[in-house]
Amino acid sequence: MLVTIDSDFRTRWIKSGLLQSCGAEVIVFTQDLKGPREQHSRIVKHIPHWLADLAAYPYGFRVWQQTQNARPSIVQGPKKRVG
Repeated sequence: MLVTIDSDFRTRWIKSGLLQSCGAEVIVFTQDLKGPREQHSRIVKHIPHWLADLAAYPYGFRVWQQTQNARPSIVQGPKKRVG
């Protein structure tokens, strides 16, 4: 899993296909997190939700958008498995 706050991430990395070829799950924060202390606390806060939500999906390349809400929303990649 890759977590980023890079605002250019979608255009530069996703469209290039580099992460898709290695099958990474990617979570992109929608707002800037100032400093390592805030970045660490926000990531730790969201980890339980990420693990619960991502477990419903088969492993593979997806991009999630993380807002201030607890749950991430899927932006790109295969949808939830049925059954």
